[in-house]
Amino acid sequence: MATEQFPLMSDGTVDWNFVFEDPAAGFVPDIQKSETPDALRRKAIHVAQTLHARSGDELRLKKLLSWIENIVPENADEIADLPKMKNSILKLVRDLKNERVSRADRYVEQQAAAGQAETIGDRRDSGKANGNPVAAQFPVKKSVYVLVAVAAALLLYLAYGG
Repeated sequence: MATEQFPLMSDGTVDWNFVFEDPAAGFVPDIQKSETPDALRRKAIHVAQTLHARSGDELRLKKLLSWIENIVPENADEIADLPKMKNSILKLVRDLKNERVSRADRYVEQQAAAGQAETIGDRRDSGKANGNPVAAQFPVKKSVYVLVAVAAALLLYLAYGG
Protein backbone atom coordinates (compact mmCIF):
# COMPACT_ATOMS: atom_id res chain seq x y z
CA MET A 1 0.00 0.00 0.00
CA ALA A 2 1.45 3.37 -0.99
CA THR A 3 1.38 6.15 1.59
CA GLU A 4 -1.00 8.12 -0.66
CA GLN A 5 -3.57 5.41 0.06
CA PHE A 6 -3.30 5.73 3.83
CA PRO A 7 -6.33 7.17 5.65
CA LEU A 8 -6.16 10.86 6.43
CA MET A 9 -7.15 12.79 9.50
CA SER A 10 -9.23 15.97 9.37
CA ASP A 11 -6.05 18.09 9.40
CA GLY A 12 -4.86 16.42 6.17
CA THR A 13 -2.12 14.32 7.76
CA VAL A 14 -1.95 10.54 7.62
CA ASP A 15 -3.65 8.73 10.49
CA TRP A 16 -0.48 6.94 11.57
CA ASN A 17 -2.09 5.30 14.61
CA PHE A 18 -4.60 3.61 12.31
CA VAL A 19 -1.93 2.63 9.78
CA PHE A 20 0.17 0.96 12.43
CA GLU A 21 -2.40 -0.35 14.92
CA ASP A 22 -5.57 -1.19 12.93
CA PRO A 23 -6.45 -4.78 13.92
CA ALA A 24 -7.44 -5.73 10.38
CA ALA A 25 -4.67 -4.22 8.29
CA GLY A 26 -2.20 -2.44 10.59
CA PHE A 27 1.52 -3.04 10.47
CA VAL A 28 1.79 -4.04 14.15
CA PRO A 29 -0.96 -6.70 14.17
CA ASP A 30 0.40 -8.08 10.89
CA ILE A 31 3.87 -8.46 12.38
CA GLN A 32 2.43 -9.99 15.55
CA LYS A 33 0.83 -12.71 13.41
CA SER A 34 4.21 -13.82 12.00
CA GLU A 35 4.72 -17.50 12.69
CA THR A 36 8.22 -17.94 11.24
CA PRO A 37 11.38 -15.82 11.15
CA ASP A 38 11.07 -15.66 7.35
CA ALA A 39 7.52 -14.26 7.53
CA LEU A 40 8.61 -11.77 10.19
CA ARG A 41 11.53 -10.64 8.06
CA ARG A 42 9.36 -10.22 4.92
CA LYS A 43 6.75 -8.21 6.82
CA ALA A 44 9.36 -5.97 8.45
CA ILE A 45 10.98 -5.30 5.06
CA HIS A 46 7.53 -4.51 3.61
CA VAL A 47 6.89 -1.94 6.37
CA ALA A 48 10.28 -0.30 5.84
CA GLN A 49 9.87 -0.15 2.06
CA THR A 50 6.30 1.13 2.27
CA LEU A 51 7.23 3.94 4.64
CA HIS A 52 10.40 4.92 2.78
CA ALA A 53 9.39 4.80 -0.88
CA ARG A 54 9.92 8.46 -1.72
CA SER A 55 12.94 9.89 -3.44
CA GLY A 56 15.39 10.93 -0.75
CA ASP A 57 14.48 8.05 1.59
CA GLU A 58 17.17 5.72 0.26
CA LEU A 59 19.69 6.20 3.08
CA ARG A 60 17.08 5.78 5.81
CA LEU A 61 15.69 2.69 4.07
CA LYS A 62 19.17 1.20 3.79
CA LYS A 63 19.71 1.71 7.55
CA LEU A 64 16.36 0.13 8.39
CA LEU A 65 17.03 -2.87 6.17
CA SER A 66 20.39 -3.29 7.86
CA TRP A 67 18.73 -3.22 11.30
CA ILE A 68 16.17 -5.75 10.15
CA GLU A 69 18.97 -7.98 8.84
CA ASN A 70 20.69 -7.80 12.25
CA ILE A 71 17.47 -8.69 14.07
CA VAL A 72 16.23 -11.39 11.68
CA PRO A 73 19.06 -12.73 9.49
CA GLU A 74 18.04 -13.93 6.04
CA ASN A 75 18.37 -17.61 6.83
CA ALA A 76 17.07 -17.43 10.39
CA ASP A 77 15.15 -20.61 10.97
CA GLU A 78 15.34 -20.95 14.73
CA ILE A 79 11.69 -20.82 15.72
CA ALA A 80 12.71 -20.65 19.40
CA ASP A 81 14.23 -17.21 18.77
CA LEU A 82 11.05 -15.93 17.10
CA PRO A 83 9.56 -14.21 20.19
CA LYS A 84 12.78 -12.26 20.79
CA MET A 85 13.06 -11.31 17.10
CA LYS A 86 9.40 -10.34 16.98
CA ASN A 87 9.72 -8.09 20.05
CA SER A 88 12.73 -6.35 18.52
CA ILE A 89 10.95 -5.80 15.19
CA LEU A 90 7.83 -4.55 17.00
CA LYS A 91 9.95 -2.04 18.93
CA LEU A 92 11.49 -0.84 15.66
CA VAL A 93 8.07 -0.52 13.99
CA ARG A 94 6.57 1.31 16.95
CA ASP A 95 9.56 3.68 16.94
CA LEU A 96 8.76 4.36 13.28
CA LYS A 97 5.12 5.00 14.22
CA ASN A 98 6.11 7.44 16.97
CA GLU A 99 8.43 9.23 14.57
CA ARG A 100 5.64 9.56 11.97
CA VAL A 101 3.09 10.77 14.55
CA SER A 102 5.57 13.31 15.87
CA ARG A 103 6.39 14.60 12.38
CA ALA A 104 2.68 14.95 11.57
CA ASP A 105 2.08 16.82 14.83
CA ARG A 106 4.99 19.18 14.09
CA TYR A 107 3.63 19.81 10.61
CA VAL A 108 0.18 20.71 11.96
CA GLU A 109 1.74 23.00 14.58
CA GLN A 110 3.86 24.74 11.94
CA GLN A 111 0.84 25.24 9.71
CA ALA A 112 -1.19 26.64 12.59
CA ALA A 113 1.65 28.96 13.58
CA ALA A 114 2.00 30.18 10.03
CA GLY A 115 -1.76 30.64 9.74
CA GLN A 116 -1.82 28.37 6.72
CA ALA A 117 -4.32 25.55 6.67
CA GLU A 118 -3.20 23.52 3.68
CA THR A 119 -5.01 20.45 2.57
CA ILE A 120 -3.18 17.31 1.58
CA GLY A 121 -3.80 18.10 -2.09
CA ASP A 122 -2.23 21.51 -1.69
CA ARG A 123 0.88 19.92 -0.18
CA ARG A 124 1.25 17.47 -3.04
CA ASP A 125 0.85 20.17 -5.68
CA SER A 126 2.92 22.88 -4.02
CA GLY A 127 6.10 22.15 -5.97
CA LYS A 128 8.13 21.14 -2.96
CA ALA A 129 11.36 19.47 -3.96
CA ASN A 130 11.52 16.06 -2.27
CA GLY A 131 9.33 17.34 0.52
CA ASN A 132 11.75 20.18 1.21
CA PRO A 133 9.88 23.48 1.16
CA VAL A 134 13.09 25.50 1.47
CA ALA A 135 14.52 24.02 -1.71
CA ALA A 136 11.28 24.74 -3.56
CA GLN A 137 10.89 28.30 -2.29
CA PHE A 138 14.47 29.38 -2.91
CA PRO A 139 15.89 27.44 -5.88
CA VAL A 140 17.41 30.54 -7.45
CA LYS A 141 18.92 31.69 -4.17
CA LYS A 142 20.61 28.31 -3.67
CA SER A 143 21.87 28.36 -7.27
CA VAL A 144 23.39 31.80 -6.74
CA TYR A 145 25.24 30.52 -3.66
CA VAL A 146 26.65 27.64 -5.68
CA LEU A 147 27.73 29.96 -8.48
CA VAL A 148 29.36 32.38 -6.01
CA ALA A 149 31.22 29.51 -4.34
CA VAL A 150 32.44 28.16 -7.68
CA ALA A 151 33.50 31.63 -8.83
CA ALA A 152 35.36 32.26 -5.55
CA ALA A 153 37.14 28.92 -5.81
CA LEU A 154 38.11 29.66 -9.42
CA LEU A 155 39.44 33.11 -8.51
CA LEU A 156 41.46 31.67 -5.62
CA TYR A 157 42.86 29.00 -7.87
CA LEU A 158 43.86 31.51 -10.53
CA ALA A 159 45.32 33.94 -7.99
CA TYR A 160 47.31 31.47 -5.91
CA GLY A 161 47.50 28.14 -7.62
CA GLY A 162 47.49 28.71 -11.32
